[in-house]
Amino acid sequence: MMATDASEFRIFASVVGKLLDQFAWWSFLLLLAVSSFIDDIYPSKHWLLITAGFCFALTLHLFGTALGARCNYRGIRSSAPVVGLFAVGLLWLVLQILVPAQHYGHELLLSNALDKHAAPPWFNPNLSWSVTPIETRHLLFSELICLLALLLMLSMLCTRQRLRQVLLIVTIVAGVHAVSAITAKYADTSLVDTAQLDGHFTVARGWFINRNHLASFLILTSVGWMSVFLHRCLRSDTGGTLIARIFTKRMLVSIPSVMVMVLIVIAVTLTSSRAGIVSVLILFLVFALTTMKRNSQARWTLSLLAGMTLFVSLLVVYFGEGVLQRFSGQEGLLGERGEQWQATWLLIKHNVLLGYGGNSYATLFQMVRDNDGLRQLIYNQAHNDYLHIWFEQGIVGLALWLGVIAVTFYKGIASLKRTQSTLVAAAIIASLATLGAALMQSLVDFNLQILSIRIYFFVIIAIVVSVPSIRHIKLNDVHVRSQ
Repeated sequence: MMATDASEFRIFASVVGKLLDQFAWWSFLLLLAVSSFIDDIYPSKHWLLITAGFCFALTLHLFGTALGARCNYRGIRSSAPVVGLFAVGLLWLVLQILVPAQHYGHELLLSNALDKHAAPPWFNPNLSWSVTPIETRHLLFSELICLLALLLMLSMLCTRQRLRQVLLIVTIVAGVHAVSAITAKYADTSLVDTAQLDGHFTVARGWFINRNHLASFLILTSVGWMSVFLHRCLRSDTGGTLIARIFTKRMLVSIPSVMVMVLIVIAVTLTSSRAGIVSVLILFLVFALTTMKRNSQARWTLSLLAGMTLFVSLLVVYFGEGVLQRFSGQEGLLGERGEQWQATWLLIKHNVLLGYGGNSYATLFQMVRDNDGLRQLIYNQAHNDYLHIWFEQGIVGLALWLGVIAVTFYKGIASLKRTQSTLVAAAIIASLATLGAALMQSLVDFNLQILSIRIYFFVIIAIVVSVPSIRHIKLNDVHVRSQ
């Protein structure tokens, strides 16, 4: 009797654990979708609610795992270097808040605070390493949100079904943002506070204040449609003409993905973002090269890709009058970024190793500005994510960030060489392509400093390092088990 009771309890616990885990999974996907519409900075109430939601989802998942629900342990072990480097980066931010230090940034701060008057002899403040410790603390907590998203995806992405689900959700989110941006553009309305805009009032920007960030987000979320379509291309090995191949059942399933791709290209073009257009070209180049390399039927694949490229080019020409003018304009490809980078580098040279502290750029950059020809705005970013990190967190912080990127790409490329699953291969290729496009744009922008975009960036990193650990059950294995 006791053995029966124990068995029934284990069954009950297993059912409860699976229910908790499923609820945690769908709660996380819902929070991921909602977070894409938040353009506030941390610690706004919206981001505090998202943080609480992620913590709640993680708690449910841990309880479910304890009761017997599945967990991607192999994915977690595989991601240890990425998570470890991320954790060291968080510790680096903590040190910037706690460690006392004096450097060139404090000299600038004190000289401006005292308005060129000499400090009294008794004035000897205990200065922290960061010149803006409160802002550094905000950056630390916002990075914790990204860590929560990373850990949740790593742990819960344990089946092929869940991989398809997250790709579907990301595709839907991308489509909603693209349609919203296109509709708002042609309806001559704004979905954001117009008082926060500093120019380019007629371009598409959707739910993002900065039009370049809409372009970056749409390209990053292209991991959804690109994975689905690439998966179909890699599996299409039936004979016949190109037209016959396109209208096979497998390829017809990809029509919604192609529709989202078209909407994304139109929306990115309407943003007049030059970096966005270049990123789109990078995506299609990666798509073409990888598909031809992994598909034995290269001729029809090349024809299909040529047709897609021609179609996208026509979309850019038709909708992209603004962006084409910007490419051929007299302002140059970099605009005012050259002058800003030069001023930023002058400050970096005074504190190469440690930097001035997280979120300190806006404070210090305004103090060294003179008649630099830049617009009379508060520059809280360097328009180059790598220079920005170097400025705020020193060469050590930059090395940690580059380490996360390097490990992710190394593991992704290594997994591509081993996997025999077309779904896993498609997801990794699409993820690496979109990550690369985002990193390329961050050379001339600050897209990865926007929290909503950064969360998706780390979710895609989690896909790269955890998807190869998902078990790929072949049909003959299922047949043998059933016998």
